Amino acid sequence: MRIRSLLLSCVAALAAAACFDPPADVPWDAAGPVDAADGGLRPDPDAPDGGGATTLVVSATSLDLAEASQATFTVALGEAPADDVVVTLTSADPDRLIAEPATLTFTAADHDQPQTVALSARPDDDAVDDAVAVTVAAVGAADVTVDVAIADDDTLGFAITPGLEVDVGEGTSTTVHVALTAAPPGPVAVAVASMSPAEATVAPDALSFDADTWATPQTVTITGTQDVDTSDDGATVTVTAAGLAPASIAVTVVDDDVLGIVLSSTNLGTIAEGTGGSFTVALTQQPPADVTIEVDSNSLALTASPDALVFSPSNWSQPQTVTVSAPQDVDTADASVMIALVAEGVSGRWVAATVVDDDVQAIVVEPGSLALTEGGDGQLAVHLAYAPTEPFTVSVASLAIGVAQVSSSELTFTAADYGASKYVTVSARQDQDLADGATTIRFQNLAAGLSTDAAVTVDDDDTQVVVLQVSNGVIDDGGSVGATARLGYKPGGPVTVTVTTSPPGHVTPSSTELAFTTSNWNTDRPFTLAATPDDDLVDQVVTVTASAPGATSGQVAVTAKDHDTQEVLLMDTSATIFEEESVSVGVTLKYRPTGTQTINIVPQDYRVTAPASVTFDASTWDVAHAVTLTAVHDDDAENQYNLPVTFQANGVTGKTFQVSISDLDTLHAVFGVESIVLGEPFQGVANVRLSNRVFADTTLRVYTSNDAYATTSPDVLTFTADNWAIAQTVWITPVQDDDDQDANIFLNGWIEGVSLEQIPLTIEDWTVIAGYPGPYPNTSSDAVQLDTLYLFPFTPPRDMQIDHLAAQMGFVNGGQARLAIYGDASGRPGNLFRWTGAFTPVTYQLSDIAPDNGGQITGGTPYWIGIQADAGMFVRASAAATATRCEMAAPFADGLPPSFADAGTCGSSREWQIYTFGIR
Repeated sequence: MRIRSLLLSCVAALAAAACFDPPADVPWDAAGPVDAADGGLRPDPDAPDGGGATTLVVSATSLDLAEASQATFTVALGEAPADDVVVTLTSADPDRLIAEPATLTFTAADHDQPQTVALSARPDDDAVDDAVAVTVAAVGAADVTVDVAIADDDTLGFAITPGLEVDVGEGTSTTVHVALTAAPPGPVAVAVASMSPAEATVAPDALSFDADTWATPQTVTITGTQDVDTSDDGATVTVTAAGLAPASIAVTVVDDDVLGIVLSSTNLGTIAEGTGGSFTVALTQQPPADVTIEVDSNSLALTASPDALVFSPSNWSQPQTVTVSAPQDVDTADASVMIALVAEGVSGRWVAATVVDDDVQAIVVEPGSLALTEGGDGQLAVHLAYAPTEPFTVSVASLAIGVAQVSSSELTFTAADYGASKYVTVSARQDQDLADGATTIRFQNLAAGLSTDAAVTVDDDDTQVVVLQVSNGVIDDGGSVGATARLGYKPGGPVTVTVTTSPPGHVTPSSTELAFTTSNWNTDRPFTLAATPDDDLVDQVVTVTASAPGATSGQVAVTAKDHDTQEVLLMDTSATIFEEESVSVGVTLKYRPTGTQTINIVPQDYRVTAPASVTFDASTWDVAHAVTLTAVHDDDAENQYNLPVTFQANGVTGKTFQVSISDLDTLHAVFGVESIVLGEPFQGVANVRLSNRVFADTTLRVYTSNDAYATTSPDVLTFTADNWAIAQTVWITPVQDDDDQDANIFLNGWIEGVSLEQIPLTIEDWTVIAGYPGPYPNTSSDAVQLDTLYLFPFTPPRDMQIDHLAAQMGFVNGGQARLAIYGDASGRPGNLFRWTGAFTPVTYQLSDIAPDNGGQITGGTPYWIGIQADAGMFVRASAAATATRCEMAAPFADGLPPSFADAGTCGSSREWQIYTFGIR
């Protein structure tokens, strides 16, 4: 995906020559290729115009683009033509690539102005890349060919419907349909096979597709094999073809031999709340022992009694009665109820019923009426009579909002709070008259057809008032602001409003008297308030009063502002940089300060560092100060966008600079080792973590490159923002095979859409000669006695050369062990055939020890494996084997065979729980 993104970005920038490198032998300058006489494509600007041969100047002669994408290049003329020149654009395969426009026309005036040609790669059905040539031609000019490589975006694979999991009844058949995801370059032979034909068979076992039939589904019939048991079975059907990723269909074969439950009815219909009903239960056939059927309702709306029925081999066919009852409840909802009847080893049955509720919902409002004074408040309490089945919304509205309004337009009740009162505040509004008012507060739910009203009366308390408004409470020296005055209520006759200021002299109104009548009393009369300039730096608060006889005056305080507010200026507002890179930001002040002014620099994210502050004074306030912002290299792999850095100080208008950071890291899997070597069939582990922090749950798939040699468990790991750096353990289990060849494969760690990491995984082929090849449950343990030789008999199946000897063992506090093979003609321990030498430290689980001396062992001949430990070794349970223990008086010397006592000491045997011994 990254390669495609880079390719498309280059193609999109061709018109600006962002991704075009000139030929090495063509000189270029800032304007393009130099004079054609010197080997370039740009004409000599001093050559005479027109009358000669025409040169086509093409910005690119080769392009790469993806299927269903676009790219551009440009065309111009090298010389000014005498007449208009028509350039034709011809695609060699217009079904695959379209060049638009088909022609370009140049005149002597615009011959050197490049015109853009758009190329569009059309999608097709195959998965094959294409190459199409576009010819640029004009009369009198040499043709230019633009070679376009089109990368196909289709993937050839299998399309299987209805899916990769199917069920089929025992003795019945089902079908799946197989097609290809794209047209193949040639015929494709597909093999279909069942991996478990004893459970399920397939027909046909071969399909064939070609470029014409690839999209036509072909039918594969899967038939479940009839057997004599009563359990479901599973099988895998594989679909394979050379060069295609194989597909596996998981088949579940559903057995048809079961003990069942017989019901008199599976649907009791409707049951009214407060009533009940019944049904009977029996078995389909005689059970071998008592069967207890649990009876359970999934809803409190309907109860069932008894809660259990017991059937014996003698009464299995006699119906037993279950009685159901629908109790009264506090809601209004009908209920769909399922009564489950389940028993161990028997398929469950269900009985359906619908409980019809007899309650009727209502909206309850208390009190039913309110008496308010204009400007006053009152409250109404609201609840529902019954619990709703889903959130129940009650709309609230005043039918005369000019008289009173409500605090909430709707209330929502649930089954949990339906009976708890929710309160609505009713506020009586001030109006423009002196008359009392009345309204109705309506509570309703139209969907349910419910509505409840509360009556509200409002006593009027208005008196005349002068309303004064100022557009801005702060007036800069020499400036002015707008103001208006009007009456609050309709007067009985003409009224004169007088405008005054206190203290006088600082703010001057443009009009000091405003006349109102009964027709314009509520029309805003405009005037201005001008701040008189002065030579001090003190702000002056002035009270502006608009008054009239018998009315409440209107007053507004305004401030005559004497100075401006300081402000930070930035030369730029944003930048994009890589981690560990820096950007320089120019900073100045908007106004000269009276003294020194310090601006604090505060990055809002730890990924950006900056100096703590920058300081200005009266002589440097307008000189740009360079501030360096640096991107921190963090532990994640994600780009960061628009991280704010604020430039701020008390009393100063600050600014914010946005920093976007392009991350240098790529998220991938990190294994704890560079390679892993395991012996077949011994298990091993790999520790895996992520390379970088993630902020959302991230899935890592761990698998081997060939599961025929080894498998992993688990094969999917999930990392979070908290545990991304903590290694998780994956068990690797080699597959036991019949050959004697080592396998070299890879252990892969794949994060979808991001990366694939792998380390070499070597599976050494081992021959099991004693014990049981894992996995190994830890069921018991027995410590190996210090300085004691333990012998385990074995007979090799064939002649073999021994390279290594190993035992699957654990250890306590770091153990060491020696291994040996003994044998002679009598088949009893006697002669040291081979010895490992000095004590060898035992690694976790697998001790792989090379011998001091090699040799052949003969198939069919009895031998003995010996193990001696010098520390707290132990071997854990897997399979029982007989071990003869020969105790020594002291440790025997390296390379020397021990002397064996008679049967009294060495001949006794006891059962040992051991791991696996192996040779290769």
